Amino acid sequence: MGIFIGIVVTVLLLMLCYLLYSAMKDGWYLLLHVTGLQKLFIRVQDLETVNSYVKNIPYYMRLSEEGKGRFVNRLFIFMNNKEFVGMHGLMVTEEMKVLISASAVQLTFGLTKYNLSNLETIVIFPDIFTLGGAKTEYKGATSQGRMYLSWKAFREGNENATDKVNLGLHEMTHALKLSLSVGAGFDVYFANRIDIWESMAEGELEKLRSKAEEFLRPYGKTNMAEFFAVCAEAFFENPNQFSTQLPELYNYIVFLLNQDPTNVNNDYTVAPGYFELKSFNIPTAAEVKPSYKYSSWHWSLSLLLFGVLGGIVTILFLMHQLILPYWFYFAAVLVIGTIGLLQKRYFEERNIFSGAFFLLYSYVGFGVTITTLLLWINFFIPVTAPQTEEFRIISYSESWITSYGKYSTHSSHSFVGYQLEVEDADWYNSKLLLLKTPPKTGQLKVAFIYRRGLLGIKNLEGYYYITEKE
Repeated sequence: MGIFIGIVVTVLLLMLCYLLYSAMKDGWYLLLHVTGLQKLFIRVQDLETVNSYVKNIPYYMRLSEEGKGRFVNRLFIFMNNKEFVGMHGLMVTEEMKVLISASAVQLTFGLTKYNLSNLETIVIFPDIFTLGGAKTEYKGATSQGRMYLSWKAFREGNENATDKVNLGLHEMTHALKLSLSVGAGFDVYFANRIDIWESMAEGELEKLRSKAEEFLRPYGKTNMAEFFAVCAEAFFENPNQFSTQLPELYNYIVFLLNQDPTNVNNDYTVAPGYFELKSFNIPTAAEVKPSYKYSSWHWSLSLLLFGVLGGIVTILFLMHQLILPYWFYFAAVLVIGTIGLLQKRYFEERNIFSGAFFLLYSYVGFGVTITTLLLWINFFIPVTAPQTEEFRIISYSESWITSYGKYSTHSSHSFVGYQLEVEDADWYNSKLLLLKTPPKTGQLKVAFIYRRGLLGIKNLEGYYYITEKE
């Protein structure tokens, strides 16, 4: 029991450490924002500085006062949770931090998770740069955890808001897509729709590669990731022309990012019934099924973990109190686990997992967990008065546990009880009924005291020996 309690305490402490780490990593300002207390911790001069830099961004200018407040709050959260590093002697300024952060906020303004927690460091170069000793020159590059930007190219992209070239939006689009590969912290709305969008966009990408499409920048033909980034630039910098020339592609990006840059009168929100009025086969919200393809954790994994731990605890502690053989327990797991296989369609439709791992979940997760819960319910909810059942003793033997020291190969033995073999007791598992005392001379029978639980299984409450003459 002591070992079990130690394991539980250790798991709880690890969970607490993880929660504290997450809170520090995401920033205390995020908590303040959720509680509405962030205004108490924003200095007036900081707010004025931010407003002085964003006031000329066309996207920000068209927002309502409420929308501007939400934009700035998100900007503070994003900016305060990223590390900005200058290279080649470049001094990072507040203007750089604000404008770069504004690109991320603009891209994710329609989403719930906008902090791009996978992106930790933004490295800023004065001009074009190379990476890792290679000769290839870049204006921008994004990898997992780091973004590299040419400040000159970034400024040029912001100066012309209609040329469909914006380095900040371009690289933030890559970061948004990469957020899915972390397995946690990404926006669920975006994750549920990205595969639908890419499936439709394949045809448009082929058109760009065949030069049949001229509105989007040719750089988008490189691959699907660059195509998405190029589309995002055009989506924000020339939405009206985009929606006219490539209406299906435009509306699918509205569907993906949950905002419509042409709706300048209502903070770019997607109008009710927007997709129903379009002639394209864009799924409605009700038709989009949750996808766990990009998630590293799912409730089924919790069930699997609970099944493993719960099964061990049940065998070590509870089975001594139940009058039933081991094979009954494993038969129940097998039956319930087989019923769990009926969930296969649910898991496949949501891209959770399949194959051998699904079998493991069905039997070890679903089967063991349900069986374990039923046995504990039976144990804690007795429904009959105490009853007694007598059996003739055939034999008994001592039961010992052998253990080894941490730094020694010498074994030690611990006595745990007596195992009885009795007649006509098919439902009594003699290997589980460990009795503290052996029968004395003349005690030829044993009487087990039990109650039936809610499921009808006998819960052992005690025993006593009966003296009988031969």
